[in-house]
Amino acid sequence: MTGGEEIAAEMALYAAAERHDWQELATYIASGREITPEIKKFIVAVLRGEVKRPKKRPPSSAAAARHLDVATFVYLARRFGIKNATQKAAQKYNLDHRSVQRLLRGNAALSAKKVMENVEQEITRRRTKEIAEQLLAAVALAYGIK
Repeated sequence: MTGGEEIAAEMALYAAAERHDWQELATYIASGREITPEIKKFIVAVLRGEVKRPKKRPPSSAAAARHLDVATFVYLARRFGIKNATQKAAQKYNLDHRSVQRLLRGNAALSAKKVMENVEQEITRRRTKEIAEQLLAAVALAYGIK
């Protein structure tokens, strides 16, 4: 790993620590990277209970990724005209229908929609509309949307 990549990894770790996302810390340690004195001090504070996760915290990186995945599934299903997309997403991701609806009111839905619209726009710009539709269909198939 280069010096730039190591610095980027540490910066991501510190940003995650500020969000109280311990998953990023676990990933950092498991990857075998150097545990600096600051990181060691932080781990000790967490284990002693001196640093606690706030009750009203943003979702962890793993939860945020799952939310984005669910929202992308719903966006693609709706894009391809599938009825009851939220119910199908609830079934596919083993969630309550109401949970999917709440998730779609959050940032994940906005991110999924923006990303997919940007992808569509870029593909259409570079290729024909027909190829863009084929590529979107391939992505939808990867999500199990027919």
